Amino acid sequence: MPGARDFPINHLPRARQAYSGPVTTLESKEVFKLLGSIDHTTAVGLRDFTLFSLLYALDLRLGEALSICLSDIDWENSMLTVRGKGSKIRTLPLTDEVKKLIKKWIYSRGVLLHAGSTDWLFLSRKGNRLSVRTAEERFAVIVKAAGSGKVFQLS
Repeated sequence: MPGARDFPINHLPRARQAYSGPVTTLESKEVFKLLGSIDHTTAVGLRDFTLFSLLYALDLRLGEALSICLSDIDWENSMLTVRGKGSKIRTLPLTDEVKKLIKKWIYSRGVLLHAGSTDWLFLSRKGNRLSVRTAEERFAVIVKAAGSGKVFQLS
């Protein structure tokens, strides 16, 4: 009976190929164009605007931003505790502008289901923690709305 060693895997293509292109960052005007295309008159739009603004303003990874809890925000000292890759914890200062934006979102998130019973900052429409996949899908919608000819990737 053939075993695992008899299966020729060396000739199979990799399921994922490493990105070989140059890594580029967005210019400020491109970031403002993307953020400006978000309709933040709705709860979901304001959530997206707040999320992507925090990624830019605080230099956060998506996973770091999505793991923020309300209890991670120290309003008195204007600090935010963020959990990153490898369970690393860092504390970031919050500007008055960022605090104002977060407070506006916290007030608006109250219209979402289960908002009063969860500590997650960013919630889905159903009141669960916002997933990476949903955030990536929302980012794709925002890029399309901005009408950009560039290909942006959220990682």
